[in-house]
Amino acid sequence: MEPVNHWQPVTTEYQEGSPALHSEQASFGQKVRWWPASGRSSDRGSVELPIGITCVAWFYLLAAGFYFVFGSVLLSYPSSDFAALLIGYFRIVLPLPMGMADGVPLDNVLAETFFVLAMASATIGVMWMARFRPVRWLTLGYTGVALIRCAYCFLHGEGAALTLLQTRVWLAMSAIDALIFCYVAFYAGVERIFGE
Repeated sequence: MEPVNHWQPVTTEYQEGSPALHSEQASFGQKVRWWPASGRSSDRGSVELPIGITCVAWFYLLAAGFYFVFGSVLLSYPSSDFAALLIGYFRIVLPLPMGMADGVPLDNVLAETFFVLAMASATIGVMWMARFRPVRWLTLGYTGVALIRCAYCFLHGEGAALTLLQTRVWLAMSAIDALIFCYVAFYAGVERIFGE
């Protein structure tokens, strides 16, 4: 004869089962929603980022990495061929005309500029990933300033000192900035990810 188990749960919680555990279960292939549907700011976490916003965020994170490497090369190996190439191609990113930086080595000024750009790009990229609401206006300002600076340099003769290849590089960078500016400013999906 086999023994019979006569054990019963002591409380009613175990007899009924926990509805909170069963409500989160989903059938195979069904997406589970882990955030409350209360409309609070935490509900934004369940909305997936559009592919364009993901590309913008990763672009700024990668740009931050490149800027940091460029600045490190200029400080560590200022007499290398790569440092000379960076000075030739990216002189236009300097915030001041070259005559105002007298007495300071050009590679140091450009390296500091790269580090500032790296911090700004990394901040914008992380803010897009975190869906921090003011990042939209920061991105518009950042790309707008870059476009205005580039247009100013080319209209006031600084672009005349660049070679044809350098001019093409700067036009390509300006086209990317203009594309990001237009996407962030006019794409309706940007407002939806912030729950506006």
